[in-house]
Order: sequence, then C-alpha cells, then structure tokens
Amino acid sequence: EGEELTGSLQTAIRLYKSLVKNATNPEEKAEAYYLLAKAHDLAGELESSIEVLDKLVVEHPENEYYTDKEKYQVGCEYPSG
Repeated sequence: EGEELTGSLQTAIRLYKSLVKNATNPEEKAEAYYLLAKAHDLAGELESSIEVLDKLVVEHPENEYYTDKEKYQVGCEYPSG
C-alpha cells in the first residue's frame, strides 16, 4: 500500500509539473503550482515543496495560496481539503 501511494504521488507530481508548464490561465497555473507543492510535501520532499511555493509566490503574488506559504514557513502544515 505504501509503494502504491508513493507511485501515485510521483504520478501526481509529473501531472502537476505538466500543468504548470502548459497552463495558460494564471489562476489554473497558480493552483497547479500549489497542488504540485502539496504533492511534494505528501511525498516527503519538503525542499522541493518549498521551492515550488517560492515560484508560486514570485510568479503569482496575488494568488489565494500565498498565506499557505507563509504558514508553512513558520512550521504549520497545509490546510486539509
């Protein structure tokens, strides 16, 4: 079951990376960045997660996910849902 979850997370990471690369709508791209960061986090790839959140904030400073990066940097977890 753990291997299946890891494989699913890696698949999600690949898909979200593709969405980030190909999205033309800024809101969709911001959401794809957020979901990519969350997938990295769930996969235990904290450094990659923070790097993606950094890109999200730089490229989309007006997005609704900005506060998650602030919370995450002070040690809180992502909100569920």
